[in-house]
Amino acid sequence: MKDFFRLLPQRCASSDFRSWTGLAMGLLGFGCYVFLTPSDSAWFYYAGLTGRPFWKWICGCLLICFFVFKKQGNSRATGIALSSMAVLYVLRCFANAQQTLDAGVLYKTDHPSFMFRLNEFAEAFPALGGYNPAWNGGVEHFTGVSSGIQGIGLIFLPLLKHFPVHDLYNGMVLLLFLGLVPVMAFFSARAVGGGLVAMASASILSLGISHSFFLWMWHFGTLGAAFSSAMVIPVLAISYRVAVLQHRSVWTFLGLWASVFLMCMWMPLSVSVGSGLFVGFLLMKKQWNRKSFLFLFACTGALAISWFPWLRIILFPARGVVSYVGQTQTDPFSFWQWGAAGLVTLLKDLFDANPLILLLGLGGTFCFLPGSFKRWYLPGVCVLALFSGWIALLKPLSQFERLIIPCLFALVIPAALVFANWIKAPSVWSTWLRVPGICLLMLSGEMAVRSYDNQGPAPAQCMDPVVPEMVAWIRQQVPENGRLLFAGAAVHAYGGGKIAYLPILTGREMMADDYFGFPKHTIEYNFPPRFYRKDPEKFRTYLHVYNVTHVITSHDDFRAYFAAYPNDFVSEHEFSFRGARLRAYRFVRTQPFTGEGLKIKAKLNGFLVDFPAGSTEAILPYNWREGLHCLTPDAEISPWKVDENIRFIRVNRGNTSQVNIGYRIPWKPVGPNFDGSFHH
Repeated sequence: MKDFFRLLPQRCASSDFRSWTGLAMGLLGFGCYVFLTPSDSAWFYYAGLTGRPFWKWICGCLLICFFVFKKQGNSRATGIALSSMAVLYVLRCFANAQQTLDAGVLYKTDHPSFMFRLNEFAEAFPALGGYNPAWNGGVEHFTGVSSGIQGIGLIFLPLLKHFPVHDLYNGMVLLLFLGLVPVMAFFSARAVGGGLVAMASASILSLGISHSFFLWMWHFGTLGAAFSSAMVIPVLAISYRVAVLQHRSVWTFLGLWASVFLMCMWMPLSVSVGSGLFVGFLLMKKQWNRKSFLFLFACTGALAISWFPWLRIILFPARGVVSYVGQTQTDPFSFWQWGAAGLVTLLKDLFDANPLILLLGLGGTFCFLPGSFKRWYLPGVCVLALFSGWIALLKPLSQFERLIIPCLFALVIPAALVFANWIKAPSVWSTWLRVPGICLLMLSGEMAVRSYDNQGPAPAQCMDPVVPEMVAWIRQQVPENGRLLFAGAAVHAYGGGKIAYLPILTGREMMADDYFGFPKHTIEYNFPPRFYRKDPEKFRTYLHVYNVTHVITSHDDFRAYFAAYPNDFVSEHEFSFRGARLRAYRFVRTQPFTGEGLKIKAKLNGFLVDFPAGSTEAILPYNWREGLHCLTPDAEISPWKVDENIRFIRVNRGNTSQVNIGYRIPWKPVGPNFDGSFHH
């Protein structure tokens, strides 16, 4: 067994290692279970592979095992073989994903919302959100700051400035999760002292950590949280390299700063991983080095300076969102009930995880890796598990349950180190245990390939043909100075995803209640607002003042309502999506609310208003918000009361024919709607 320990990097060597026989036998038994016992649940990680004749995969596995047996004295040759296998899996995942996405851009559930946020970020940067006239007559948007999507936006900002988001979106997803993430895992394993075998196995494991990862990233499209979760890999690895291995360089500084910065783009990670690293520092206090401490302190200072613009948005205009998700569970339960429920939640979340990551990353860290590694990695893992299982019950609106994904990402590097030393151990009988080890690693790669081929329990969905059909109709029928209103709740009725991105595809402004994935109970999920919806005269007034020219609905009650007023609503077209009827109507009006001749060029965080000859004042059909201000000398703007709820923008042009209006991000929370709900 001494030969086993010599294979560890010298910096990671420890004298308190235990025998690895029990763990190896456990792996052997687990491997037999995986191959011989099919699972009834599609969410079991290896489900779908055990009952299928993967003869090509089995032959490849045996060839790899044979190569490893022959080259067991040459760890570099073994590492090259496994690295080649990692590259092969990445290419296969990429090829399958491309085949899946041949139908078009990813469009299910939240994918359109995140495309809209990327477009908004690219247009507004360096401003981090602001006043967007594309929806509901002008709304203040800051949700991109807390969703993590702006980290991705920074990486692809030069491309996003010059190309439409929907043309780049599929490629961005694949480059991030099939390019950047496995490469980060590869070099992170090296950063903690791992060899080529550990680096290659870390890349393979990072491709598919659980079905939950594919559920949120591939199926639902919450890209920001998924990418920030993957950044836990380099954050823990590089900080370990500095604090424990005492390695400091400019590249280490930049790598740590960039990875922590991108990780903190999704707020729950800054709290949970930060708490875990703090505990790790306390456990390592006897080994603190003054130079490393100053190095980490300087990196923290650089992070605080660069992250301050985002922190400012979170603390001020977006504070209402933070306050909402931070609400505590109101239903009383005992400490023991909470403990039991949290354990059940955690175990349920772990059911669909890659078992190799759990077994080697968690059990292997306790049995194999040195004390410094335990004290640095396990606090972060435990804190993430605590948030995912127990704190999520106390804060049910916080999305803490998703922290199981970064928890599994945190175990990738420990699992890779244990796997590398297991594969390279030269004892006689351990040679035969390499077979289940390599088989399980290849199963992990196969499951990632299968998931990107849409054969897993969380498949992706591309844009339905009804979306381009609607886009073409809207461009043709809705005038440039008009708006399209979605009556009733939109949800996913118009193509399977949120409708947030439709204004970008059509070039027309729109109105709806739930165009984003707004949290439950923060909006009514019906539109127009109740005050105007219940009275026919107020309904017509609402449509008129907001320059609504067309209305579309998927609801029977609204279709009946419009049919009762044929002089006001003319049925023009009907779309069909999954058997549902989407009826479009033209709202009959005499002239636009703004009158004739006034030209308004609305853009993110501002307007450019051209006045016709003889006109000195105009009312813009856009909501007045406190951050709006006039940039043109001599001209002025002020709020104009439409009724007891709506305030528009009054513009006095002064001595100029063109008025430029801008927007300043406020240093206070954004106010709610007149009905008390989220401003949307």
